[in-house]
Amino acid sequence: MTPPPNRRRDKPQLSCNTCRRQKVKCDRQQPCSTCVNRGHSQSCTYPSGTVLQNAPDRPKENRRGYSRSTVEGRIQELEKLVVNLMQQASSPSSYASVDTSAFPSPIATQNDFPITGIAGYDIITKTSESNSVSSGGSDQWAAILDSISELKGLVKDDADAVEATQSVASHHVPGPRLLYGSSRPIEKPEILASIPPRPVVDRIISKYFNSMELAPYCLHSGQFMQQYQEFWKDPGAAPIMWIGLLFAIMCVVKLAQQMASGPAGLGNTQAALVETFRDCIVQCLKLGRYTQPGPFVLETLVIYINIEQLLCEDDELGIYMVLGITVQLAMRMGYHRDAAHVPAFQGEMRRRVWATIYQADIVISEQMGMRRLIREQQVDKVEPRNLVDADFSSTVVELPPSRPETDVTPVLFIIAKYRILSVWTTVYDAVAPAELPSYDEIMRIDQMLHDGRSSLPTHFQWRSLAESITDPPHTVMQRIWFEITFYHLQIILHRQYILQHGHSREVSIKAAVKVLEFQHFIDEETHPFGQLCTVWWGFKSVITYSFLLGTSVLCTYLKQSRGASAGVGPTRDGRLPDGVTVDKVKTLLRRSLAIWRPLSSAGSKESQKAIEAVRIIRETEDGNSDMQIDAGDTNSSLDPVDHHLADFAHLPLALDLMPRNCAFTSSISQLVQTKAPH
Repeated sequence: MTPPPNRRRDKPQLSCNTCRRQKVKCDRQQPCSTCVNRGHSQSCTYPSGTVLQNAPDRPKENRRGYSRSTVEGRIQELEKLVVNLMQQASSPSSYASVDTSAFPSPIATQNDFPITGIAGYDIITKTSESNSVSSGGSDQWAAILDSISELKGLVKDDADAVEATQSVASHHVPGPRLLYGSSRPIEKPEILASIPPRPVVDRIISKYFNSMELAPYCLHSGQFMQQYQEFWKDPGAAPIMWIGLLFAIMCVVKLAQQMASGPAGLGNTQAALVETFRDCIVQCLKLGRYTQPGPFVLETLVIYINIEQLLCEDDELGIYMVLGITVQLAMRMGYHRDAAHVPAFQGEMRRRVWATIYQADIVISEQMGMRRLIREQQVDKVEPRNLVDADFSSTVVELPPSRPETDVTPVLFIIAKYRILSVWTTVYDAVAPAELPSYDEIMRIDQMLHDGRSSLPTHFQWRSLAESITDPPHTVMQRIWFEITFYHLQIILHRQYILQHGHSREVSIKAAVKVLEFQHFIDEETHPFGQLCTVWWGFKSVITYSFLLGTSVLCTYLKQSRGASAGVGPTRDGRLPDGVTVDKVKTLLRRSLAIWRPLSSAGSKESQKAIEAVRIIRETEDGNSDMQIDAGDTNSSLDPVDHHLADFAHLPLALDLMPRNCAFTSSISQLVQTKAPH
């Protein structure tokens, strides 16, 4: 039987569905180059049975053997078939039979089957004997089309729900995505398709290199711009690791904008963009074999670690693991030795990269309660020069002399951190051994700490907040970081001798008071329109532990002073330093509690520890104490603790050998476990 004269046999479709709709040329790749260039890689689909050139493996199919694109395509073909039959139904001669050999087969299994039960009717029956379709009335055709439309919606909703579930599961996996997996592996063309249009990227790059908050220590703006211009000439020719570096820059800028915008952020679209960029960084690192030495790998890893730190509400051990890979890779590439044997430009950039890795190792290792990965005797500690990028280029034969420290450059902060962190390592190395150092040694290191503070460039020397109101927010935040770090190290250094020596007790309490005063100031100034609201995000992870340490010191002191006033327990001279009173300590702890409480509600484990410590202290106070807390915020079943409390000096000595905040957690645990019986 021949087709009706008005029916033309369809030609096989060779182009993808998108190119066919837009009537543009298609190279029949998967995805085709047209879709890749237009950012439509994921929507590049072909009709079933189309033979592609250099086609990769078929997409993952569903349990019935059909991919999503195949199912949707066949539903569309079925819909076209029904419409055609409706049009032909207007002619009486067409009711008898219609040859369907020219149409692609609708959704079917291995055997032909009757399409029945749609909208409650047995409407179309295809038989293998006659290869024809018998049809009913126009109402039945309308019911069929409605059912097909509903079926299309169900298929789309189901597929979207699956993708959304997978996306949410991927984005909420705790820890670095590089270790714990990301979305499905993708190739370079699809990664390139995720890059926004150039005007958007231009603005992001400008923000990165012109922001002191982001401070691109590891990259030279002139060299990067040369590479950036070459990239846009031929994106496909760029090294995959450089593309990963580009995504890292875009991700950290968007993340910084999101965090600086406060709790409201920049909306779901920007948050999704951060996750997309983060995924692409991981994909580029994997495709570029990030465990192998090579160009751009260290710079990409350094920025990626910073991103993961910013995304973690609490400290994540996986970040320490990624840092370990980065440190070992840097040492394998010789970054821990002074680069005097390489060209001047490369040598200076290597010093900047190594300084960033070295300082990250000190801070992150201490946060995690782990040993430092870098040993001092293995490295050449040579500071980078205080230069701006315009002072030297890749063609320079000899570096210019370092600028005076009165010239504030992005690198000056790294140089200043070098000086204070070098004392940091001395402090922790002194208190880590089981055998306590002599008190003379403690005082010698204490003097080193004061000297390191005095050696900071004038720009970073502490000045009162009243004198800083005209200074940029990032400058104020950097000064606060240096001050908090100084007091933090004083506590760590003197805590073993807090009972034996009045000087150590005075130093520790004064330092803890200063730390909590800074906590209160930062909390006030990070609210919307505050002086630090746009820069606090960059320091949050490294300062939070100092707040916990200060809280622990003052809580323990109040407990000791209460036992001493009752004439029980290991009494010592409980006098407070000049200018510090018990009421002031209670006020600081009450303010600290108010700051920790909303963070705890958001799921921060560190905040929960701080609230637990302050709450236990409150339980020991009288009902009319200034430390009174709302009943809804406490557990009334807890009993007051008795006088058999561990002294602050008895906390674990090797803080950097134990899990994060182990000393703080131990103090809280002992407070809870030594409650008095009824």
